[in-house]
Amino acid sequence: MIVVSLLTYGLGKELGIAGAAREVSHQLVEGTTSERFMHVLPCVRTVRLLRELSDLAVYHGASTTLPKARSRAAHAVLATPDADLWCMIDDDVETDLATLTRLVAIARAGKVAVLPCALRSTLGDHRVNVAWLSSLVTSVGGVSTRAVARGGCGLMLVPRAALERVRDVFRESLSYLDDDGETRVALFQLMLTGDRESRMWLGEDYSFCERIRAAGVEIAAPVEGWSVHDGAVIDLADAAALPGTTT
Repeated sequence: MIVVSLLTYGLGKELGIAGAAREVSHQLVEGTTSERFMHVLPCVRTVRLLRELSDLAVYHGASTTLPKARSRAAHAVLATPDADLWCMIDDDVETDLATLTRLVAIARAGKVAVLPCALRSTLGDHRVNVAWLSSLVTSVGGVSTRAVARGGCGLMLVPRAALERVRDVFRESLSYLDDDGETRVALFQLMLTGDRESRMWLGEDYSFCERIRAAGVEIAAPVEGWSVHDGAVIDLADAAALPGTTT
């Protein structure tokens, strides 16, 4: 079973946290929008496709901080006995069934699978939300992939074994007492990396990837298919031509 965690940061700003939760639930259950919202969310369309590949459980958490929201979702996945994969999807990200099938195959082969998405950088140019580890194309689970050093969590699949491994490695150093009294592990805590002269600030998604790789788990991205992020469409075969973000 795949546990899908939805992050509706943009929708939450528009409708409020409670309103965003109601709208997502309505769209997932009823298959239509409510009277208050006029279009089906990209993440909902993606979840509908993912249902064709596996039994699903949906987790829709809420927090004012992305690191806490994602760390809580990881905790919820680990508390679901039948979950073998965790799929993170942000509200403004989607792809097609063929690309989802490739991502699932990569994750079932034991690697974290990330969907490259287009971003607009602060420099004004178009970039992709991955930092490539290698230009070599290899087969993982029958899918053509490239190794990734760090990738965005807009759409990412994490095998349960990988999540358990990184939790165990960082349980002692990153455990915290959450607002509800539960002890969780802050796997998405922001971090600094590099030496003093080249130190970089890593966001919650790149920080998670650093910890995943430190725990001995590899990350890969498919080089076939397409993605949409905030309306920007890219062919994954062209993603290598876009510079990756480093932070």
